[in-house]
Amino acid sequence: MLQNPDGKLKPGLFVTAAVGIERVEARVVIPDEAVQKIDGASVVFVEEGGELEARKVRTGRTGASGSEPRLFIEILEGLEPGESFVDKGAFILKAELGKGSAGHEH
Repeated sequence: MLQNPDGKLKPGLFVTAAVGIERVEARVVIPDEAVQKIDGASVVFVEEGGELEARKVRTGRTGASGSEPRLFIEILEGLEPGESFVDKGAFILKAELGKGSAGHEH
């Protein structure tokens, strides 16, 4: 039952709600925008030897976490707990990587 002690909720009003269906444990969970698709493979950008590289990962379940308005994705293989990765800006790195592989044929 939804409580409405101050009477602000009235019939016909629109609301936005998040409903938790189940809670699951996962070894590695990262924001979904950190995972990019390159040539059909899911990748995460990680630092290797002082440089960023696109590392293939195997993804699992996707869902929300608590009150955060963003989605998270489970990483089954390819990223270890505590390992650093690029979160915000991963799409820009993917775009820059694509520029380097674009041909200039006329």
